[in-house]
Amino acid sequence: MREARILVPVVGGCALAAVAGAGIVLWGQAINYGVSWVLALGVIVAGLLPLLREWRQGTFDLFNLKNAFLAYYVMQFGVWGLWILMTGDTKFLGRLDRWREPLEWALLYALLGVLVFHLGYGCRLGERLAAHLPHFPAAWVRIRVWLLALVLLPVGLWSFHAILLGAGSLADFVAELTANRVHGIREKGYYLLFAWFGPTIVMLATYATWVETRAKKYAVLFGILLLLVLGIGVSLGYRAFVIFPLLQLLCLHHYLRARVRLRPRYLGAGLVVAVLLNIYSFYREVPLERLQAREVVAHLQQAEFWRESSVLFLRRFSGIESLALIVERTESHAYGVPAALTLLTFPIPRAVWAEKITPIGVLYARLYLYDVANPEGASPTLLGELYWNFHVAGILAGMFLVGLFCRTAYSYRQLRPDKSALLLYAVALTYAIWMIDAPTTHTAGFISMTVLVVLALAGLTLFA
Repeated sequence: MREARILVPVVGGCALAAVAGAGIVLWGQAINYGVSWVLALGVIVAGLLPLLREWRQGTFDLFNLKNAFLAYYVMQFGVWGLWILMTGDTKFLGRLDRWREPLEWALLYALLGVLVFHLGYGCRLGERLAAHLPHFPAAWVRIRVWLLALVLLPVGLWSFHAILLGAGSLADFVAELTANRVHGIREKGYYLLFAWFGPTIVMLATYATWVETRAKKYAVLFGILLLLVLGIGVSLGYRAFVIFPLLQLLCLHHYLRARVRLRPRYLGAGLVVAVLLNIYSFYREVPLERLQAREVVAHLQQAEFWRESSVLFLRRFSGIESLALIVERTESHAYGVPAALTLLTFPIPRAVWAEKITPIGVLYARLYLYDVANPEGASPTLLGELYWNFHVAGILAGMFLVGLFCRTAYSYRQLRPDKSALLLYAVALTYAIWMIDAPTTHTAGFISMTVLVVLALAGLTLFA
């Protein structure tokens, strides 16, 4: 509570300063953007104010997946909206004055979405659903953790090797990381699942076992697996494959060992990781042969580098632009057909069914990004897909269900605070973030990862 009494006035002061700054900037701009400013600030306030209230009441739980969802939602639909209003720097839209009305509608839908999300999360139906979900025994057969490693690690390493073969070798893959991380893993979803998430499951299971036993052999195995998982993620060129295993690991640590709180040491560690990932994101765009150590060191000492890399980081959160594109260019609604076909056919490899239907992500690019010069990183977003399929009714119903999902998952963890339930909860935690980018695509990934975790838990607990 002492931390809350200190932090809340600071946050409140920062919020007032931000509002004052927004007012100054707004005064110097055309009054036409006033509605957009109000809506963008409304998205941020509606998303974060309930979290501040929980903090003041002492009920804030850092790893409640609702918090992860809202934080990423606010970045995608609120913070980036303010950024483009302040600077005019858009990622997909081009000149902002030609997109004023679609942007206003997109911000309005984003505000409605977060409000309905809170209604869904506050619904007690989630608690009742959680009570009826199946669960695994809390006790594991410890020797089977080693057997799990013997099964998943060879499969994961072989899958990683299969991905690299498309470029020739690991060195060739990393040398042209930008091109290979986009095109080199296309149509290799199963390889990617086992290469990244297979070792991650073993790492999380090993850590949970080490927390329970404190045996050195599990500590050594965990350390090796952590380095392996992070190495695979960095080599594949995806920040998410580094961030999400660390986030899932912190989730297990938070509930099994010691609660992670917003203290200086944790904030400092998070800042260091963020800076390293920012540098990595900037230089992964540069072919390896052009990287020179002296030039990199020189760049790191220049303010221009940090400004450009910070903008590059912010441009990752461009969901409000994707939503504005969809609002403007949707002529007829899909009524869930592309999403349903994608989810029904994703388990079938294209090597087996060469003429498999076009996945929803490619269809989105064809329908909405036909005149975007650089569409890399564009995704339909959660609100965009809901609007594309069912107009505003889709946003209202969909966001209510997302809130209900978050309440159900968190209630499930509260009812069963053991390591078996936590492995499943860790998958739901990352899904709550990932679904905001591309819900259908990442729902397919969530289903795949959940099946893999269920099989792993069955091996660890059944017939014990």
